[in-house]
Amino acid sequence: MGLKVTTDGKPVTVYRKEKDTQNGGKFTTYSIGISSKDKDGNWVNGYLDAQFKKGVEVAHKAKINISNSFYTVNEYNGKKYTKIFVMDFEVVDPGEVQSNDTGFMNIPDGLDEELPFA
Repeated sequence: MGLKVTTDGKPVTVYRKEKDTQNGGKFTTYSIGISSKDKDGNWVNGYLDAQFKKGVEVAHKAKINISNSFYTVNEYNGKKYTKIFVMDFEVVDPGEVQSNDTGFMNIPDGLDEELPFA
């Protein structure tokens, strides 16, 4: 099946992004944050595209330990991209709960008196 990837008990952060399609649908993409130190000791951060089994959803900024995954190559618009396909993992930190943004600002209770309009 190719190169097997695990995190050896060191959690990685999963970044989740909701995207819109041209026909009004939605889909979710994932990436995993990776980092290493350069020759001067400075941290260099990067991201690796990730995919999970169908039906599996992972929260934004969840931390996971990967026990079974492999690299795969996908083609999109004539370009090839490397992606990690995560088969088995354990959630260490559940991450953020994403809410639907309605575009309205939440105004705290009791501010009615301070607003210039009513």
